[in-house]
Amino acid sequence: MNYMSPSVYSKINPVERGMTSDGFEYNSSAHQIGFVLPLHYFAGSKVYVTQKYEDDNFAFKEPVQLTLKLKAGKWYATKVSIQP
Repeated sequence: MNYMSPSVYSKINPVERGMTSDGFEYNSSAHQIGFVLPLHYFAGSKVYVTQKYEDDNFAFKEPVQLTLKLKAGKWYATKVSIQP
């Protein structure tokens, strides 16, 4: 997780959010990212995106807002807001 804080990962991960059953296995081909709108400002950025996951047993689509900061020359997610 060299691109997001542990708290962002916990808030964005469906398993850690309690959205799935214990036997859930992530399938990357079922995960899609929609149009990404980045808004940059001095040493930071807000990113608005829609993520969608859909397979035979589980599906969701939700807008995600990320707050990013420059950390060692790379973007690092520090906050996330998800509107179901």
